[in-house]
Amino acid sequence: MRLESPDGEPVIIAGRRERVLLAYLALAPDLKESRRNLIGLLWGDKADNTTLDNLRTCLWSLRKALGDQEHQLVLSEREWIRLDGDLLEVDLWRFNRLVEDGTVDALEEAADTMSGELLEGLDLDSEEFADWIRDERLRFSDLLVDALTRLMRAHERAGDIDSALAAGQRILRKDPFNEVALRAIMGLYAASGRRNLALQTYRGFADNLQQELGVEPEAETQETFNALAQSGGGASEAPDGPVQAQPQTPPPPRARPPAAAAAPSEASAQRRGPEAAPEPVQAQPAAVGRRSRGERLMAALRIPIWTFGGALTIAVIGVVVIGVIFWRVPALAPPWLSSSIITIKTEIEGTPPSIVVLPFRGHGDGDADAYAAAFSDAISTTLSKTSNMEVKSRSSAQIYEKNPPPAPVIAQQLGVRYLLEGSVTKFGDSVAVRVALIDTAEGEKTVPIGTYEKKTTDFFTLQGEVTLNVVTALRVRLTEGEEERISQDHGTKVFQAWLHASEGQKHLRKLTLVDNTRARRNYRAAINADPKYAGAWTGLAWTYLIEARFGWGRDRAGALKKSAEYAKKSLSLDNQRAATYALLGSVALFAGQFDLARKMGERAVELEYNDADSAALYALTLTYTGEPRKARNLTERAIRLRPYPPRWYTWLLARSHRLAGRPGVAVELLTKATEGAPKSIMPMVELAVAYSQMGAMIQGRAVAQEIMRVYPRFSSKNWLNTPAYEDPGDTARDLKALRDVGLPD
Repeated sequence: MRLESPDGEPVIIAGRRERVLLAYLALAPDLKESRRNLIGLLWGDKADNTTLDNLRTCLWSLRKALGDQEHQLVLSEREWIRLDGDLLEVDLWRFNRLVEDGTVDALEEAADTMSGELLEGLDLDSEEFADWIRDERLRFSDLLVDALTRLMRAHERAGDIDSALAAGQRILRKDPFNEVALRAIMGLYAASGRRNLALQTYRGFADNLQQELGVEPEAETQETFNALAQSGGGASEAPDGPVQAQPQTPPPPRARPPAAAAAPSEASAQRRGPEAAPEPVQAQPAAVGRRSRGERLMAALRIPIWTFGGALTIAVIGVVVIGVIFWRVPALAPPWLSSSIITIKTEIEGTPPSIVVLPFRGHGDGDADAYAAAFSDAISTTLSKTSNMEVKSRSSAQIYEKNPPPAPVIAQQLGVRYLLEGSVTKFGDSVAVRVALIDTAEGEKTVPIGTYEKKTTDFFTLQGEVTLNVVTALRVRLTEGEEERISQDHGTKVFQAWLHASEGQKHLRKLTLVDNTRARRNYRAAINADPKYAGAWTGLAWTYLIEARFGWGRDRAGALKKSAEYAKKSLSLDNQRAATYALLGSVALFAGQFDLARKMGERAVELEYNDADSAALYALTLTYTGEPRKARNLTERAIRLRPYPPRWYTWLLARSHRLAGRPGVAVELLTKATEGAPKSIMPMVELAVAYSQMGAMIQGRAVAQEIMRVYPRFSSKNWLNTPAYEDPGDTARDLKALRDVGLPD
């Protein structure tokens, strides 16, 4: 970050927070920022007298450094602060103007403007700052790559191959795993008679990809390489032009075969029993003619068919099965029926016990803490498979890992009766586990579950034994199949694979580009340790779905295909894993296969009624299929299971209310935590639509302006197509609302 006065003299701002404050305001000139938001950005704390005083001191220091004693540049009133955009110039404003210009000269100048990383070296110990700077860096990085891609194509059309190659190489320096740019560079080299350079560039890219991420290039990239490698001949290589680092001539990887074709037919889906799971199929010949994008993306799935002796038999069995499912999982019933089922079920069976598993403590060897964390996580995950109890999400207990309050306070905060606590002592290949149950309805009555000693190789057997003893102590009745799922939950007997997958899950939940890449490495390490570990294959599939959702890989369709491919692999190893069905439901939603998305989401909730994410993901599907009230019920249940839910749960609940005709409730939910529009794109768009639909056009246009500031290439139609609504009327309604507040098509 560098600041100069109008006469070119450097202006020194010593404090980090003062520099962050100036940069934050400068990226949104003339936009009012609330003091509460700025306090969260700079200190990560809630606003109180101390932090308000700190902000005043920070403002005073900034104005002093800028010579702004008259408060002409940094403007403030009681609740907000902003910059006067007419009194300063920012390089990133100029960059945006050049990119919007779009001419070759403007794009060249824009690319030259961007060097290094946004606010490189400037950091604060604040989660709010970390989220903001990550999003801004990703946004400007995407804009730069987009500008370079347009520049490369323009030079190629003009026949200036060397300039096109230079732009392509700059893309790879900024985004080393951009395979679209790689294929373009290979084509440019080949077109200019430098086939060997194209092959060398590919080999360097493939070697780097393998070392960094442990994956091969995409099938399309491999096919491009194979075609060039087999073509032979041609003009001899000219030893000029940029060349990627070349490994020791490894053999070219074989192109992967195309994914199996054929999505399930409507007839097979209708005849499919609710408990049936998709089965892996052998690769089928490519279908003749054009297939929809959804059919191509879901080519990995095929639904087995159950046949019965007649329509009456099917109808009777269907009613019985549906009745059993609704009784076991009331949230899956229509909204008008679910509350009645819950009331009747409570009268007959009583209130189901509620429990949370607290983080276990580790003692002994250096890796005892890892064993303790894995053990408590495993018990929580396995307990969640029982339908006759309510198990709070493991993530909800993480805040009590250090300095936990008394047990009754935890129980009240999480809305549970029972707390499960324990410790793991590990020395060498021996491990001892002590587990106790705290009943807060009777003060802090502690019921010992037991102390267990086994070899570390018997970790999963021990975990299953402890879980079943906890269920017994709570007098919970297991339904058919649940005891077997408890004893065979993990799908691996290799503890190292389990540890890798556990680490991958921690990164996956953070929903950032860097963490998604780390999660992918962890899951691949787990698969290397145990290739038959279904949970690791599901986790790997999730990394590709997340990549597709946020557009991190620039090949959304390819990422979705990989996600479906790895989910198919997981199902072939274990067809009772809720997370896999939740994943397939999301893939089907993006592919526009709404019936399949509903089936997969419902199956996930059936299998693991206490899994908050499965409930929330199924609710997300239902908001696109015209069932917002049912989506609201499932989202509220997910929030009960995770009393400290991720931010997207709140967005989903607001969306469910808005689609059910209550935009005012949606606005209240989205603005409750912050004073002003949320900075993330999903809640911002939802808030803009909600304001528009309730007729609050001034507020809606303010949010729309913020959307265009943060995401200048936002397109309403693109947003409403990823994923799309099942009913085109819903799309038309939301599109009108976005247009009314000034957002472009």
